[in-house]
Amino acid sequence: MAKKIKEVRNDTLNAAVITQDYIVVEGVEYYGDKIEVKEYHNSAEDRKRLKEEQPEAIANGILEVWGDTPTVSEPMFE
Repeated sequence: MAKKIKEVRNDTLNAAVITQDYIVVEGVEYYGDKIEVKEYHNSAEDRKRLKEEQPEAIANGILEVWGDTPTVSEPMFE
């Protein structure tokens, strides 16, 4: 049975949640070829998307590092 491993990389401006499948056969871990990366910026829009897409524990951990106020502005198009 395949399992998923998640790695979270986070700083005050950005976060990335990296997911990869792996299996253990006779005590040896084998990792799949497919790696999924979801990136988020410390903006109001990505904070909302983060809460919708990630488990509560991961979203809360990232938001704890980011604090209460977005620090990245959304681009404005005219």
